[in-house]
Amino acid sequence: MSTLLLIVSIIISIPVAWFLLLFLATYLVPAHKSGLALLKKKLRTYSIDPSIVPDHEWKRIVEKHINSSKGIATLSNNPEYKNWRANLVRALDNEVALVHYFITEDIAITDEKEETYKVLEKYGVFDNSKN
Repeated sequence: MSTLLLIVSIIISIPVAWFLLLFLATYLVPAHKSGLALLKKKLRTYSIDPSIVPDHEWKRIVEKHINSSKGIATLSNNPEYKNWRANLVRALDNEVALVHYFITEDIAITDEKEETYKVLEKYGVFDNSKN
């Protein structure tokens, strides 16, 4: 009987410990670190090496998205956009898709507001003499 009780308590405690760990990680790990890790992971899923650009540039891009995600969460009336972390994930998804597009397509961006393109160009990811 005590062996059965031990097995059941272990089976119950593992998911509880897992969710506790996730909860603590969500609130104890700084957003810029988790955002940077997520950005790099998503870049790798597109077969893009994150080391093409130094970490401080990626961090700057992540910080920009953290600030805008928090602003969207504060100002939005839509419940879907009230969670700034979910907004950050969506923004980083879009950022990675944009980086992938810039690298794989034969284009040159002339819009001076496109910070990501300028960062990629600055570190020689592609040749801007296309157009």
